[in-house]
Amino acid sequence: MTPASLKAATTKCRAIVGLESQEDFRLLFRLATILHRTDRSLPDLQKHAKAGAVLCVPFDLSAPNGFVELFLNFDMPQLYLFSRGTGPMPEARRELIRRIRQDPGRSAVVMRQRALTNYLHPDAIYEEFHTSVAVNDDTDVPVVVLQPFLKRLKFPAWDQLDPQLRTDLAAAMAMELSVQASRRMTAERLAQRDPNGEVAGWLKEIGKSLR
Repeated sequence: MTPASLKAATTKCRAIVGLESQEDFRLLFRLATILHRTDRSLPDLQKHAKAGAVLCVPFDLSAPNGFVELFLNFDMPQLYLFSRGTGPMPEARRELIRRIRQDPGRSAVVMRQRALTNYLHPDAIYEEFHTSVAVNDDTDVPVVVLQPFLKRLKFPAWDQLDPQLRTDLAAAMAMELSVQASRRMTAERLAQRDPNGEVAGWLKEIGKSLR
């Protein structure tokens, strides 16, 4: 993104939201639309993004620091959402979160669940993929959904696949989940997977900057 295109993108912008991938935005857009229908005080994030009021920034967690630093130069509210993942958080990510939180009006939130796909209800997944999965806060949802398909296709066991192939397959399934299973989500199903209203909390924070 050039300085000129960045300036054009932020002309009407009132807030910046950062997520780890475009697939995450697709899923968050869908969840935001569902919640907006039941609570009009929560923003329809996709509508505001299309209007240019919210700039949605997908960042690559392998090297996000320089990219995020570029947007931190803009004097407007900013919210960055990080997947919790598993195991200890890498120090580089901890440092980036600390850096974001140093600036007034900037927030960095670590999801309580492993990733955004963990907020999908298993019934929504089953209705699209006809695969029964037990989804909890730590499930690697794309991998769990993938494995029955790979088994039917006579693939080797998951841990025997090339690491890059595993990464590519999981990313492709995450995209399918964000597009397809999200269509089966309802406010009731989201409430079961997100009983603390975490997603609504993110949207409330975004909504404050749009009033």
